[in-house]
Amino acid sequence: MRETSVNDALSIQNPRWLLFALYCFAFLYSFAQNGLPVARMAVLGWVSAAFIIGNIGKPQRKQL
Repeated sequence: MRETSVNDALSIQNPRWLLFALYCFAFLYSFAQNGLPVARMAVLGWVSAAFIIGNIGKPQRKQL
């Protein structure tokens, strides 16, 4: 198994970290504007987006 350095993890080749940072920023902004999401559809939307972002760049076999 190859070790991943910080430079490899934050490179433009691996957009997952950038998208995760944008997701966190969007969530914090939404939290500041609307409060904690408690509606079923809002929670489902935020969790679904997190799962999708978490799977970006992974091989399809690891996503299942």
